[in-house]
Amino acid sequence: MKERGIAPLIIAVMAVVVAVVVGVGIYVATRGGGASGNFVRSPLANFSLNPENAMAYYNIQFTDNSLDNLGTISSWSWNFGDNSTSTYQNPVHTYTEPGTYEVSLTVTDNNGMMDNCARIIEVLPWLGEDNESLDEYVIVEGYYIVGGDGHIITLHNNPYAKDPTWENLKSFLRQDNTALIQYVDNSFVCSDYSETLHNNVEKAGIRAAYVSVYFRNQSIGHACNAFRINGELYFIDVTNSIPPTNSVKLVGVDVGQEYVLVSLFSGNRFYSMGIVDSYEITW
Repeated sequence: MKERGIAPLIIAVMAVVVAVVVGVGIYVATRGGGASGNFVRSPLANFSLNPENAMAYYNIQFTDNSLDNLGTISSWSWNFGDNSTSTYQNPVHTYTEPGTYEVSLTVTDNNGMMDNCARIIEVLPWLGEDNESLDEYVIVEGYYIVGGDGHIITLHNNPYAKDPTWENLKSFLRQDNTALIQYVDNSFVCSDYSETLHNNVEKAGIRAAYVSVYFRNQSIGHACNAFRINGELYFIDVTNSIPPTNSVKLVGVDVGQEYVLVSLFSGNRFYSMGIVDSYEITW
């Protein structure tokens, strides 16, 4: 009689032990509404980033790869380690300083269960600041293009920059303040505007070109920027000239056509600078 009583007890204890061992880190027991306990798989937080070799000033895409087989992840909480956070599922973040950062992601599912993962990433200096081979001077017909103060226009090209989408480009231009800089003869002129915008967008990972424009029957030239979107070129002019046009302007650059400026965001039209005689694009 004693032997028959011990065996069921041993089996029951083993079942509990197996349940506990299997449950560690995988299953969480929950109860609700007085019903019997249910086992719900907790979420498993995970993420990736692109590019892996992150650089300062470059847009880094963080992608949520978390799993929740028996539930639905309902919220995301990111901490990028530089006092910046996000609640988007797949945020884009830019570090302004090189260094080592701990990035963490906390996910919560529809059952109220949470999981967290963290990863150490190394953000490298933006190569354009430290590697002269990535700097390019603008040369047209054998002459260096110079700024208002006489310095040689220098383009800092980001080797990881990519052609933007139209929405990506407009989003950047909305927050860039190059067009607000005051135009000053012999100090800050059209070539300086185009140099500044080029280097700003390249820092953000957007591929840009410097455009030298020459007008019919005029001895001076002009400068703007170009971006390739879906195989087509879009020309952007941010020069704040006289009369003031302190806005981002879209312009058509076609030989034999008027160089007419149209505000990208308000649609306001500005005076024509003349008929385009020729232009040269430097990537």
